[in-house]
Amino acid sequence: MEKTHDELTRVNKGIISIEVHTFIYRRTIYMRKQILIVDDDEDDCELFIDAARLVDADLVFEKIHTSQEAIRLLKSSYRPDFIFLDLNMPMIDGNTCLKEIRRLDSLANVPVIIYSTSKRKNDESRLRTMGADYFLTKPSSLRELCDEISHILSTEWRVPTENV
Repeated sequence: MEKTHDELTRVNKGIISIEVHTFIYRRTIYMRKQILIVDDDEDDCELFIDAARLVDADLVFEKIHTSQEAIRLLKSSYRPDFIFLDLNMPMIDGNTCLKEIRRLDSLANVPVIIYSTSKRKNDESRLRTMGADYFLTKPSSLRELCDEISHILSTEWRVPTENV
C-alpha cells in the first residue's frame, strides 16, 4: 500500500521507537533530508528554517541552541544529513563543537556547514582545516540565503567509504 507524503511510519525495535520520514512517489522511496541546526539565536534558526523550506518543503529539522545539546544528540543514534553550526555560542563555542563532531567516526561523512556572522577569511580557512565542509556567512537577504541553501543541498559532499 502506498503512503502519502505526510504519513509518518514508526518502526519499533524493542523499547526504542525510531521515526522514519519517508514518502512514496511513483513507487520510489525517498528519504527526507534531516537537517540539524545548532544556533543559540532563535530568530536566526527560524529564518534559516523558513528559507530552507522555500528551497525544499520536505526537509526535516532538528533545532538545538547549545553545543552541549548538539554533542549529546550526535553521540546518540541521531544521524542528520547536514549540520549547520553557528560559531558564536555561549559556554562551548562552534569551534569546539566542530572538533567534537569530527571526533565521532559515525559523522565522518556528514557535511558540517559553518553558519555564522563572521566574515573573516582566516576563520574560513582555519575551520576548513578543522573539518568544516563549507563556510556560510549569514546573508542579509532571504533570497541570498535560499540560493546558498539550494547550492549546499545540491552539492555532492563526502563520499562514504565501504569496508572491504
